[in-house]
Amino acid sequence: MDLLGQCKEHRVHLIKMVGFVGVCVGTSVGLKLGIDSRRNLDRFGSDEHLRRGLVRKSERCRVLRCLEDGGNGEDGSDLIEVKKEKASSEGKVKKGSQKHLFNLKSQLVDAVEGKLMGFVFGEESDDQEEDLIEDIIEKLEDESMFKNPTGSQLLVNNWRLIYTSSSIARFNEGLSSLHKFIPGGRCVGIRLNLGARDSDAELVESLVGAGGFETDITVSTKWRIRDESCFVLEHDKIQWFMFKRYADSWKPLRAFTVFDITYLDQDILITRGQTGQVYCWQVV
Repeated sequence: MDLLGQCKEHRVHLIKMVGFVGVCVGTSVGLKLGIDSRRNLDRFGSDEHLRRGLVRKSERCRVLRCLEDGGNGEDGSDLIEVKKEKASSEGKVKKGSQKHLFNLKSQLVDAVEGKLMGFVFGEESDDQEEDLIEDIIEKLEDESMFKNPTGSQLLVNNWRLIYTSSSIARFNEGLSSLHKFIPGGRCVGIRLNLGARDSDAELVESLVGAGGFETDITVSTKWRIRDESCFVLEHDKIQWFMFKRYADSWKPLRAFTVFDITYLDQDILITRGQTGQVYCWQVV
């Protein structure tokens, strides 16, 4: 009986030990899981980040189900919204595309319309209108793709001035200032005709006066390529009817001597002068 009692007692101790080991193992596993969870949070972000990730995943699943089922609602409204969003993103005009450039050039032409080449802007002018024009010009300049614009055949063309910020040109309200000798005279147009490279060119100023009077003033000049993006005009003579004079001493023409090309295509030429003044030209 003593032997049997001892066996029972050992059996009870063995069961207790097994239970204790199980508790220890369970606690260790629990601690390990807790530590791993904490490490995952530290690695992948906070509980809020994980929650957001699950929400995004759930949203993606909803969209996929929407595409498979034709919409959560009977009318397929969710699918319609997805298609609208996709169509909207595809309809956006990409920067640098032909459509984007066309839009910018159209905006420029519309913005300078009625501004008389910028001569209407003075010290008391509407800065917002002028800022809008300058903003469009800068956007076009950012789209310039020519590394050597003076070598492009597109430059050899006839151009008409549509806008300038030159203070000299604005002060003289034109190219030559000769409109002041005409009753009711004013400048209504300036053209730049560029022939073959490093050859003859001309500036033509169109004037009108009282009684429907119209006349042109011609400045004969030569254009020289200074570098890959800049050309200069070397003025020779200015002529108006019988009036003829050497142009190099005609001060108003100093506003039209140096042209640094900042944008060029088949429609628009944008140049800047020595002090950053801008000249926008449109092909004739």
